[in-house]
Amino acid sequence: MLSVHEKQRWIYASFFLFVFVFCAKALGAGEYPMILKREYGDEHDFLAACREGNVKAVQFFIDQDDFDVNKRFISGASGTYTNGLFLAAQNGHTEVVKMLVRIEGIDINNTWEGITPLLQATMHSQPEVVKILVNTKGIGINHKWEGATALFHAAQDGHAEMVRSLLRSGADPFQKWRMNLILTKSPLSAAKQGRPFFRRWNPDKYDRYTAIIHMLNQAICNHSAYGSVATASTAEPPLLNGFSTIHLQNRSKLWP
Repeated sequence: MLSVHEKQRWIYASFFLFVFVFCAKALGAGEYPMILKREYGDEHDFLAACREGNVKAVQFFIDQDDFDVNKRFISGASGTYTNGLFLAAQNGHTEVVKMLVRIEGIDINNTWEGITPLLQATMHSQPEVVKILVNTKGIGINHKWEGATALFHAAQDGHAEMVRSLLRSGADPFQKWRMNLILTKSPLSAAKQGRPFFRRWNPDKYDRYTAIIHMLNQAICNHSAYGSVATASTAEPPLLNGFSTIHLQNRSKLWP
């Protein structure tokens, strides 16, 4: 019969062997060997980690020598291919976004159906993520999806803070969304259309759009006078919370 010590050694050895085999299999399957919420259980764990904002799990994958952070995996939500930065930007996980944009070779303009992480963050009301992305080298700040830039979406939806960030980082206030072969709409006209006719109808909304209109007018004037978009005046109406409904197609709010 085995002695007590021999039994303990056998139990310990079996346990460590089990852990080793489990981790090896997890790595081979692209899984993170710790707890994730896994809202969509059939998607790659890197996507799940970015979707959930799990910094430790994201770091685990970044540390793998053969892991490509630009690789697209099938989203459990939409069934289409997307990448981790896109989901982190969409869900407002600033720490994960910061980690990913610092990686050498990261494609910050990698898209899902033409939507960049910047556009996705803008359309999902993530101002802190927008601040990070607009200050990242190589960002396609004037990239269009269905004819509209991030600045257009921010102006149309009444997101004054994001409008400010985009303009300060060089977003072009003259880039228009084309409604058809003849008619177009600029960020300024979209903001004017979004503002209530009378302030008393909705003071918060009126003030937000007024701030946006002021910033866009200032950017247009500065561009005309100096040939470049300058930062908006600090003497702007206060930024208030909330946002209006989007006027483009509903699929602009889709996400993988």
